[in-house]
Amino acid sequence: HGCPGAARPEEDCYGHWECDTVHGNRKSGYIVTAVERKSGFFMAGYSASRSSSDVAAAIEQMFSKVPAGFFKSITYDQGKELVTSRIFRTLSGSIG
Repeated sequence: HGCPGAARPEEDCYGHWECDTVHGNRKSGYIVTAVERKSGFFMAGYSASRSSSDVAAAIEQMFSKVPAGFFKSITYDQGKELVTSRIFRTLSGSIG
């Protein structure tokens, strides 16, 4: 999934994303963010909790309209809610 000649894949081609969660006031919910590293394109979604299933659902919804060529990899923060193979299986089969 890298780009030819790039020291780091996300430096020279589109489709490499970084995701994170930001908690609301008094744990009122979470904003799930996704930033495409080269372009800086930003998406955000809502999750009621930090559970893997809720965060995965928010990410799936955000990426549902992303063309397949604009998704090559995704990197998460260290949070346990983002470590789930469900996200990868769903994204690889549904983007585009």
